[in-house]
Amino acid sequence: MRLLETIDGRSYNLTSDFVQTSRIPPYAILSHTWEDNQEITFDDINEDKRGRYRRWVASVRLLQRKSGYDKLRFCAKQANRDGLRYFWVDTCCINKSDPQELETAINSMFCWYKNASKCYVYLSDVTVERPSGGTQDPTWQLAFMKSRWFTRGWTLQELLAPAVVEFFSKEGKYLGNRLELKEVIHDITNIPTAALSGAPLEEFGVDERLAWASTRQTTYEEDEIYSLLGIFDVRLPFIYTEGYDKALRRLLNEIDDLRATSVNPDKIKLFAERSTVPFRRDKDFVYCDSLATLHRICAGPVRCVALVGFGGVGKSQIAIEYAYQVLDDTPAIWVFWVHAETKERLREGYLQIAKKMNIAGCDNPGANIVQLVNRWLSNEANGKWVLVLDSADDVNVFLDDTSTSYATYKSESLHKPNLPSILPESTIGSIIITSRSHEAACMLTGNESSTIEVHAMNDRDAFALLQNKFTFPVDRDEARALINTLDHMPLALTQAAAFINRTPRMSIARYLEEVSRDPTRLMDSEQVDIRRDAAASSSITMTWQLSFDYLRGRSPSATRLLFLMSLFDRQGIPKALLEDKYTAHEHGLSDFDHDLYMLTSLCFVKTVEGGREFEMHGLVQFTTKRWMELNGELEKWKSVYVGIINKHFPEGRPEKWAVCENLFPHAQAALNNHPFGADALEAWASISWKAAWYMGERGEFSKAYKLALDSLEVREVLLDPEDPEIFDSLNSVGVALSRLGRYKEAKGIYQRAIIAQERVLGVDHLDTLTSMLNIAQLSGSQGQWKNSEALLQQILGMASKKDTEPGRSLTLSTLTTLANVHRNLGRYKEAADLEIRILQSRESDLGSEHPTTVAVKGNLAYTYRHLGRLQEAEDLNLQILSTQETHHHAETEILTTKAHLASIYLLQGRTALAETLHLEVLTATQARLGPDHPDTLHAIANLARTYQTQGRLHEALALQLQLLDLRIKLLGNEHPATLDAQACLAKMHESLARSEKSKALLTNGSNGRRDVEAI
Repeated sequence: MRLLETIDGRSYNLTSDFVQTSRIPPYAILSHTWEDNQEITFDDINEDKRGRYRRWVASVRLLQRKSGYDKLRFCAKQANRDGLRYFWVDTCCINKSDPQELETAINSMFCWYKNASKCYVYLSDVTVERPSGGTQDPTWQLAFMKSRWFTRGWTLQELLAPAVVEFFSKEGKYLGNRLELKEVIHDITNIPTAALSGAPLEEFGVDERLAWASTRQTTYEEDEIYSLLGIFDVRLPFIYTEGYDKALRRLLNEIDDLRATSVNPDKIKLFAERSTVPFRRDKDFVYCDSLATLHRICAGPVRCVALVGFGGVGKSQIAIEYAYQVLDDTPAIWVFWVHAETKERLREGYLQIAKKMNIAGCDNPGANIVQLVNRWLSNEANGKWVLVLDSADDVNVFLDDTSTSYATYKSESLHKPNLPSILPESTIGSIIITSRSHEAACMLTGNESSTIEVHAMNDRDAFALLQNKFTFPVDRDEARALINTLDHMPLALTQAAAFINRTPRMSIARYLEEVSRDPTRLMDSEQVDIRRDAAASSSITMTWQLSFDYLRGRSPSATRLLFLMSLFDRQGIPKALLEDKYTAHEHGLSDFDHDLYMLTSLCFVKTVEGGREFEMHGLVQFTTKRWMELNGELEKWKSVYVGIINKHFPEGRPEKWAVCENLFPHAQAALNNHPFGADALEAWASISWKAAWYMGERGEFSKAYKLALDSLEVREVLLDPEDPEIFDSLNSVGVALSRLGRYKEAKGIYQRAIIAQERVLGVDHLDTLTSMLNIAQLSGSQGQWKNSEALLQQILGMASKKDTEPGRSLTLSTLTTLANVHRNLGRYKEAADLEIRILQSRESDLGSEHPTTVAVKGNLAYTYRHLGRLQEAEDLNLQILSTQETHHHAETEILTTKAHLASIYLLQGRTALAETLHLEVLTATQARLGPDHPDTLHAIANLARTYQTQGRLHEALALQLQLLDLRIKLLGNEHPATLDAQACLAKMHESLARSEKSKALLTNGSNGRRDVEAI
C-alpha cells in the first residue's frame, strides 16, 4: 500500500510501498467519482522520480490541465487539519498498469477503507454557496441527494467500510458525517440505518446486501460484482471478459452455502422488474402480529385477504413490507399495487399493470382495462402473482356504473352483488386488500374470516418504531408519554419523530409540553370527523399542527405548496402541475425542490413514481384544508387549483385521451370543491364540460350527462346568454341525453342551441351546422327518416361553402348520416354507393384502422346484408372485428360488429352460431348500458328473432313481450321500432295458433306504419 505524505497540507510526496500492514501509519482516505481524463494518476505523480519539491510544482502545473488536482489539494489540506500526515487516493496510489498490483489492490481495498482513520467523501457536484454549511442549512441537500457519488458501484464499500465517513462539498465545506446524515443517506440508498451506524455487515442477508448495489453502475460490468468483494469478505481473481452473470455466480460460490442457496443471479433487479409497488421499503418497519397473520393466511388456500383498520394505523405499510418479503422469498413472482380508493384510481392502477406486462390493446381509449388485466391474471401460464388493492373502502368502486349500488342492494333486500367474482381468479395468485371498512373488506374477500383487524400499535412496537425513527437515544419514559399522547398511531408517531428530528433544540419533552399547552389549536373536537376513531383523528391533527407551525415559520413558500397539494386528489399528484404554480408576485420566487424537500422531510407528502408524482395521507390533506377554511385561505387556493386543472385538462380530442386519463382524478377533485368566485366558477364549468366529453367517450353516459348539465347551469348564470360556451354546454348535454336514449329531451336541448347559434353565429356557421347534424341524427333515432333526410340535404348545401378544412369532417359526418337514412328507407344501392365514397375518403385521411374508418366499414357491411350480399357482409365484418379486437376499440363498437355478424349467420342458416353471439352481445350490453338502453332493446329483438327461427316460439314470445313493453315505455306507441315489435309479436302469436289476437295486433301495426310513412 502506497500513501501520499504531506507536511504542510499543501505539498505531498508518494511514499514507497508499505509491505507489512503493521507498519502502515494512520492515514485519511479519499472517496470520489472519476472524471474522464481529469484524474491525477500514478504516472503523473511518479513521473521521472522527481524530488518532493519538483513533484509539488509539477502537480500545481497540472491544475491548468486536470480538475482532479482539486481533490488532491483538498485531501492534503483536510488531512493536515485533522492531524494526519498521510492520505490515500486510488487514482495516484495504485499503479494500474501492473495487473497483479491492481488485482491485489482491489481485493484489499475494503480493508484499506476500513482501517483508515477517516474517509473524506469529495462531492464535486455539490456546491455550498454560503460561508457555512452544516446539517441545518438545506441549500446543498438536494444536490447531495442527487449526487453521482451515490450511483457508482465502488463507492458502496467506501460508504460502509470506514469507521468515520465525512462528506465535503466541491469547495471543501464540511456537510456532515455518515451518522449525522444517515437518515438522508438511507432515503437515497435504501441501506438500513443500522448498517450506516456501523453494524457488522454479516448481520444483513446476502440478497439484502446485493440489493444495496442493484441501482449502482460501474464502467465495466464485471466491476458491479468485484466492487462487492469487501462487502461479503471474499477474494476473487479478476476476469474482465467473463461478464456480469459469471462474475456473480463466482461471488455466490465463495459465499458460504447457508447464505448463498436462496440467491438467484437475477434477484438484484427483481424489485424494479417484477413489481409496481410505488413505495420504498420502510427501513424502520416494526414486525407485527398482523404481518405474521397475513403470511399464515396467504400460505393456505385462501386467495383474498383484507387488512382492516382506521386510516394511519399502518395497513398500507404492512402490505408494502409483505410485498417486499414475498419478492425476497419467491423471485419468480409478480407483485402489483393498485390504489382502489376511486374508480379512476382503480383503472389507473390496472392500466399501469397492463402497460408493464405489455398486454395488447391497453393503450386504446375504448379498452376495458380492468377486464384485460383480470384475464391476464387469471391465465396461470403467466405465473404467480400478488395483487394489492390499497384503500378499497367503497365496494361501489368495483361495481359497474350501470349496476345497482351496494346501498340499493341492501335497502331493497335483493341478493348482494358477487364481488369476489369481479376480482381475478387464479389458484396461484393472491389478493391483499387494505380497507377502512370492515363491511367492504368482507364483501370483497367473500369471507369474514379472511379479514385481519389492524389496530394501533402496542407499547412494545410503538417504542421500537420511535427507536428506529429518532436520531438520538430515546428515553423510555418520555417515549411512553409520547406514545400515549399520540394514541399509538404509527402515522402520528412517524410525523412527530420527523418534526422533532428536524427542529433545532426540539426534544420529546418539549414536544409534549407544546401539545399539552394547546391540543386543540387547529380545531375543536366537533370539527373533526368523530363518527369513528375520533382519538386517532385528533392525534394526527395535533401532530400536523406542530409540524405545520414549524413549516409556516421556516418556509412560507413550502406552506403555499402544501396548501395547493391538499386540493389535488391525494394520490398521483403530478409534479408538472405544481412547479411555478403556487407563488404570487408579492411572495417572490420559490425554490420548488427545496419546498418539496421541506414537505417530504416533515412527512406531509410522499414521493412516488421516481419523483414525478406525490401522495398525501388523507387525514393530513383533510386537516390542511380544514386549517385553510378556518383561516380564510381555502377559497383563494380553490381558485388557484381550478385554474391549474382547467389549463391542463384538455378539450375533447382523441389524441389527448391519455392526458385526460391521467388528470381526471384531479379534475374530479376540482369539481368536488365548488369555488365561489366568478372567475373560479367559470374555470370550474370549463373543467366540467371537458370532463363530460371524456366520460362520454368512456361510455359512462350518466356521468357525462351530469357533468355537462353542471357546466351548463353554471355558465348560464355567469355568462352572457349569447356566449358560445353556453352553446357548447347545450350540445354536450344533448349528446349525453341522446346516448342515454332520452331522445325527446335531447331534441329540446339541441333546438335551444340551434336557435341561439343562428341568432349569434349565423345560420351557416360550422358550429350551427354541427348542431343541425345532431338534430338530424336524433330524428333518425326516432324513426323520422324523411325529416332527417331533408335536414341533412340542407346541411350539405351550406357546408359546401364553409367546410373547407382538410378532411371536411362535418361534410363526411353528414354524408355518413345520410347513408344511414338511405338504408333505413330501403335505398340500399344508394346507401352502399355513398358509403364506398365515404370509406375511400376516410381511409385516405385517417388510415384504414382508425375507429372512424372502421365505423364506416361497419355501415357498409350492414348495407351489404340488406342487399343480400351476405358473404361480402360477413367478410367485411370479420375484417372489422379483427381490427377492433387487435387494437382494442371501444367495447360498444365490438358488440355492434358481433351483433351484425350474428344476424348474417342467422340469414345463412347458421342458427347455433347466431344464438351464441346474440346471447353474448345481450349479456354484455345489458351489463354495460343497462336494461333500458336502446342498444339493449336491439339485442333483445335480435335474440327473439333467433329463437323464432329456431322454432323456440315460447322463448321468443317471452322476449318479444318484454321488448314491446320497453319500447312502448321508452319510444311511444307510434315509433317504427315499437310497430315492428308489435308486428313480430303478432306473427309469433299466429304461429302459436292465437289467430284472433294476432289479426288485431297485425292490423294495428299495419295502420300505424302507414300513418308514419305518410308523415
